[in-house]
Amino acid sequence: MATDPNLFRRLAKAAEFASYPVTRALEARIEGHPATNVTDDRDDPPSSPTFGLSRGDVLSADGPGLIVGGLRNAFTASTWPDILPDRHLSDRLVQAFFATVQPNFPIFHRGNFHVKYETLWSSSRAAAVSTQDWESGWTWSFMMVAVLGALSMEGPGLAEAAPIQQRYLSLVIKHGLPRLTMTSSIANVQALMLLALYQHNVGERNTAWNIVGQATRMAISIGLHRDGDTAHFDPVERNIRRMVWWTLYEFEQMVSLILGRPACTDSIDMSARMPDEDFVDGIDRPPGYVAQVVALMEQATRVRRFVASISSSWDQPQTLLDACSCANDLNHNLNRWQGSLPPHLQPQAYSATNRHRRAVLLLHVMFEHIRSVLGRPFLLCRVNQEVESQSGTCPPVPQPVQQLALLAEQAGKMSLGRLHDLATQKLLDSRVWIDMFYLHHAIYILCVPYLSRAVDADPLSPDIRRLIKETMAAVEAMIVAPTYRLLLRMAAQIAFAVGLGPEVEERGLHPVPPIAESGNVPTLEKDVGTISQTFNIDQIFGPLPSRPASPRDPFAALHDFGLGNAFDTGDSQADWLQQLFPWEGDAGAGVVELGGDPEM
Repeated sequence: MATDPNLFRRLAKAAEFASYPVTRALEARIEGHPATNVTDDRDDPPSSPTFGLSRGDVLSADGPGLIVGGLRNAFTASTWPDILPDRHLSDRLVQAFFATVQPNFPIFHRGNFHVKYETLWSSSRAAAVSTQDWESGWTWSFMMVAVLGALSMEGPGLAEAAPIQQRYLSLVIKHGLPRLTMTSSIANVQALMLLALYQHNVGERNTAWNIVGQATRMAISIGLHRDGDTAHFDPVERNIRRMVWWTLYEFEQMVSLILGRPACTDSIDMSARMPDEDFVDGIDRPPGYVAQVVALMEQATRVRRFVASISSSWDQPQTLLDACSCANDLNHNLNRWQGSLPPHLQPQAYSATNRHRRAVLLLHVMFEHIRSVLGRPFLLCRVNQEVESQSGTCPPVPQPVQQLALLAEQAGKMSLGRLHDLATQKLLDSRVWIDMFYLHHAIYILCVPYLSRAVDADPLSPDIRRLIKETMAAVEAMIVAPTYRLLLRMAAQIAFAVGLGPEVEERGLHPVPPIAESGNVPTLEKDVGTISQTFNIDQIFGPLPSRPASPRDPFAALHDFGLGNAFDTGDSQADWLQQLFPWEGDAGAGVVELGGDPEM
């Protein structure tokens, strides 16, 4: 019987992907990274220049570095000059924060923040201001501003970024966190939000999940979700409360969608208004942007609940067929949201600044990402049926399921196209926001269909390959946060496995020898070894995670495709699909009836 030679090439690439250690790592903990050092109870940052630290922070004149005891005792120092770096470095960190973090994660009023910040450096008070004289939450918020500012400047921009992050992150986690969680204030909420964002980006997503839950409950406890009892606040404080609440709501809903877990804000009766337009300075986001993001997150909540209710049925076409009506209603609501956007928030609209342009494009990336999540179970079902039909008789997938699978592919391509636009305009963020997660997911969605079909037979594949190649090439030139190093390596691996990634010749490596023609079945282990030697994705995006690999191998069953039981993994041939997009949420939590109201 003749055998398609391309099949064995795909098998060999898939087997190499399954053997790659990054695909089995649980969290992207990077050896020597500040977040890893802090949680491993390492008080001493690596040897580094003094980077302008104050007199108490330098080990000695002839031995630059941070003192061992200084980290433990820093916050007990009597004045702020013992805590702060020098003014020039501090200004750079704050400026970096407001240039890169605040536009994506607005939780401060610029004027209000800078008034407090300037007070620290006032020539008349700097020597007398004690850390104990300041609101504790704002103290820790400022330290997290320094940490995130340093994260955004890693590399040539700031050689001392790692020691700065470790110093202030250690203070916040070991001294600030107990204080932050025992009292409630808006400054405490801001500090917890910044800590959650940092932990999410540096490979501690479970920790981030726990912290953002604490921040949400604290925000609710002080009434940030309501507007009814804010009459006694001045206009600035009232609008800061609104801004913090809606940023927290957006972030928590997005993290819940990413991790597939319930959100604390799902069942909260919210009456907080949007921040007044005359309060928002308009530097970071165009007018009306926050209201549209909140409306989109409401749709995302319904999609997440729905997908949680059917995600375990990805291999049951009849169950998914029964769910198609609800899925189409959700897609209709998403399209109606998009159609209601004002002209200045459309992707083709003119933007006054690059920040506005990035915000608008990212809004549409979020929209397409949610649509691709909605269609994902249907796509997996279709691919699974196609795989099974190659080894025997298998009924075709019902047409409504096919249409929703196509929705996921179309949304994935649109999402990748918007991210490509951001990359071409040098507006893509790889360190402090979740652009790279959207990229990872879009590539996965586009690559999954080619696990059951040949790339060369699809006329759309050259355009998809071009988008993946050009966007990934732009990202390779960036410094990528640890969480996204892991996810992008996995995306690069699956793109290579299905034939959508850059060919090895394009990377200056030796090409893979041709696979044997039909009738002369190749040895899979030999071909896998050849590919492993010629295409080393370990060299992309930075160092590998240091955490031990998961005992379960995602994609392990790919070894067995079309080869009988030559590599028995103990799983069925289709079990790998369940590992493609792990859904950690409880399918019974907030589950809707498949034909019912998605809001139930």
